[in-house]
Amino acid sequence: MDSRALKRAGTAKCGSRYKAPDPSYLIFSSVSNFMAKKVIVYTAEWCPWCHRIMDFLKENKIPFEARNVDEPKNAEEAMKKSGQAGIPVTDVDGQTVVGFDTTKLKELLKIK
Repeated sequence: MDSRALKRAGTAKCGSRYKAPDPSYLIFSSVSNFMAKKVIVYTAEWCPWCHRIMDFLKENKIPFEARNVDEPKNAEEAMKKSGQAGIPVTDVDGQTVVGFDTTKLKELLKIK
């Protein structure tokens, strides 16, 4: 196998030996391929429920984007999506979840 084929296979040459790819890369790659849902959390530093939602997503290895509602543009987006001014607001592929509702998040993200 030539070096280009090894790079395509995700391995790296280390001296005269080849080592397996970094396992975290494989996990992220698998998550990206099978969980192609876009998750946005509208949050604020001072909001404990927002931190709990983000911890829940991290524990379940769900990639997400956090948007701070202390910035007016993000606050306006969150209000438009949820129809109210409370946080956290989580957007899963266009489906809005208001508050710390792990039951609904598990359903949308297909987490057991």
